[in-house]
Amino acid sequence: MHLLERDEELSWLGEWLGDTEAGHGRVVFVGGEPGIGKTSLVTTFAATVGDAVRVGFGRCDALVTPRALGPFLEAAAALGIEVSEDRDGLVRGVVDNLRGSGPTLMIIEDAHWADEATTEVLGMLGRRAVDLPVLLVVTYRENEVTVDHPLRVVLGDLATSASSAWLALRPLSLDAVRTLAVPEGASPEELYQRTGGNPFYVTEALAEPGTDVPTTVRLAVLARASRLTPSARALVDAVSVVPGRAERWLIDAMCDPSYGDLDLCVRRGVLVADEGTLAFRHEVARLAVETELGEGQRRELHGRVVDALTQRPDTDPARIAHHADASGDEAAAARYSMDASLQASARAAHREAVRHGERALAVRHALSADEVAALQTRLAFSLVASDRAEEAIRLTSEAVAHWRAAGDELKEADALTVLANALGSSGRTAAGMEAIARSIELLESHPPGPELAAAYTRLASSHMLARDRDTAVAWGERAISLAAELGDPILLGRALIETGIADVMDQRFEGLARINQAIELGRQHRLPSLISHGYSQIGSGCGELRRYDLAVPALIDVIAVASEHSLEANRRYGVAWLARCRFDQGQWDEAETHARHAVSGSTSMPYIRFVALNTLGWLRARRGSDDVWPLLDEALEIADAIGHLQRLWPSAVARAEAGWLDGDLESHVALLESTFELATECRHSGAMSELAVWLQRAGRDVVLPEGVTGPFADWVAGDHLGAAVGFRRMGSPYEAASALEAAGDTASLREALATFERLGAARAADNVAAELRRRGVRVAARRGRNAGEAGHPTGLTDRELEVVRLVAAGFTNPQIAAALYISRKTAEHHVSSILVKLGVSSRTEAAAAAVRLEIVPG
Repeated sequence: MHLLERDEELSWLGEWLGDTEAGHGRVVFVGGEPGIGKTSLVTTFAATVGDAVRVGFGRCDALVTPRALGPFLEAAAALGIEVSEDRDGLVRGVVDNLRGSGPTLMIIEDAHWADEATTEVLGMLGRRAVDLPVLLVVTYRENEVTVDHPLRVVLGDLATSASSAWLALRPLSLDAVRTLAVPEGASPEELYQRTGGNPFYVTEALAEPGTDVPTTVRLAVLARASRLTPSARALVDAVSVVPGRAERWLIDAMCDPSYGDLDLCVRRGVLVADEGTLAFRHEVARLAVETELGEGQRRELHGRVVDALTQRPDTDPARIAHHADASGDEAAAARYSMDASLQASARAAHREAVRHGERALAVRHALSADEVAALQTRLAFSLVASDRAEEAIRLTSEAVAHWRAAGDELKEADALTVLANALGSSGRTAAGMEAIARSIELLESHPPGPELAAAYTRLASSHMLARDRDTAVAWGERAISLAAELGDPILLGRALIETGIADVMDQRFEGLARINQAIELGRQHRLPSLISHGYSQIGSGCGELRRYDLAVPALIDVIAVASEHSLEANRRYGVAWLARCRFDQGQWDEAETHARHAVSGSTSMPYIRFVALNTLGWLRARRGSDDVWPLLDEALEIADAIGHLQRLWPSAVARAEAGWLDGDLESHVALLESTFELATECRHSGAMSELAVWLQRAGRDVVLPEGVTGPFADWVAGDHLGAAVGFRRMGSPYEAASALEAAGDTASLREALATFERLGAARAADNVAAELRRRGVRVAARRGRNAGEAGHPTGLTDRELEVVRLVAAGFTNPQIAAALYISRKTAEHHVSSILVKLGVSSRTEAAAAAVRLEIVPG
């Protein structure tokens, strides 16, 4: 079949498919309005590729709630690829197969109807496509991919990738419409004006002259259907209630059509037969017929679909749930929606898990009370992952009450553990600890199992967050022992991480060995969430302790792993903590970029928002901006709700410094004092000493406990110059300059002024300059930050700009190290940071981005 005005698109697809012979793949997004010919383009192209290329189609259906991973599972099956039905296992299986195979064409149609997990897999494969012999073609309706659509995130992530391409299909020109219209005796100009050149509308209008667009499609399809025999029309009606394609066995079960009926429907152009399926030529046409059905007829047909699907083994429950809901069969809708929710959750399709679960709970009277409670418990995981922790708390609280009334202690304990996780995610830590303590009390009266190991780990984590090291390690050791006995790598890894970070936060850095052991377990068992969690704990924990040499590499690693595996919460937390570390290190442009990103888009988890908002407000206070307090106030609200020193300490200090710079430190003394008491209870020397500095600046007498050391402790002891040296070694230039300012001698003030001006610390610089002028020292007027000082728009530092130019020139890490007289490890860190800032996943993509951003010439 020849497609009018699509030769250029077909040529591009052919050229990109040719690149796969050399192992260089690409993901191509084919977008356009309904009826523009996306399916015609990809099916025509697929028919021309020849036997040397494997071809696999996967289609997204217009179900009320999509099938989790449905299109990729379908495409993998068509390609003969055996994959597991979880997201990461599917990606792993497909990638491993593609690496060992020749050129492959994989087509995913109608991605605007895709489930969340499918879009995540699309992003994961899209980032890997450059090194695989695959052309991944994705069709979607541009007008249906709204700002909050999950596909929008994928499109944005891959926008800068050298392995991505876009084909935006345009309507037919007047000349093309003329080619179609003249043989039919129609007026090309009138037809073009009525259809706008939309290929589907053009062909439908020609098939039924005299109708008007936009009603032409509905009227044309219904007119043709009305001229069929009654039995053929019954066949069309049956197909109309099945989104996508209806299998022949399904249609046979619904209405047992004759071959004559099938032939008539196809010859009249009402239906299209393809590989044992029947479908309308377009979804718009299917809806035109379905909406004409009477309510009773529509319900009866959907009921027949349910009867047929439930007789087939391995039918996706999401598909059955769709038809059960439409048929009015509440019992079937509840049961299969529940099954679909559990399946979607297992596939990490959390949005779909929630939608299916909510549908099942809407008709909970059709389920047993035990089934409702079990669903509520499992649904809580997806609700928390979807940033809906309060709903998870409500559902799990109901489940706990049910199992308690039923006298089932094991299930009550399981629900309590899930409830504790939801409470912790919402910042209600004390309530979470109560729930987990009750869970353990119940579980310990039964033989030990994975539920008890998970509860021990959760309690260890809660005490670690409260900075109660001894209690955290005690529970963590019990979790490690039981998890090892059970042979569960996930439970063991989590227990190792929580125990190890409890040691690290007590400045016992030997705890890092346990976290690294867990990360290695994650690599061995292909558990990216475990790897990501380990790096996240190192990055945030060591960032809090100002060990940037350990924190920053771990944060870059967590961002890379979490981005690759779509672990959004871990990725954002890594970005937020990278913002905080760059802020402490004086890299303020980069810090602001990361902090803004961490809270962009949908609402982040409270602990993510806290780190980003507190950092952003603190930074703006130092720069002399006006929009400081709304950010710091929201951060304090979160810190108060959580109640941990981990959050209250940086909030108290940020507010104290902002008040100091405003000339009103006294208003913040009460928070400093209460937080200092908490830090003393937790024996946290870093928090005690930093809070003590601000209490001392507010005129309060502060005595630090014996054994508290570090630059802030030196400051409190009056050794400001020693503190400045310590801060320089630590990598905190602003704090070093502040210590010099506190030293008070003219030489120290001059040095502090130079640092403040270099950083862009407007208010501190003005204060020091005013003091120097009072002493009769001539000080030049402070210059505003010019474009050169503001850094590159991407957030790349001057050194990183040098590195990315060498990357674009093809230098390896050892060659970069030699060229810039830096260590190989430093070169690796620069390259990793560049990939994060440019939003790419390979050196090739970084080079392409450097050309596009005019960092290097094209």
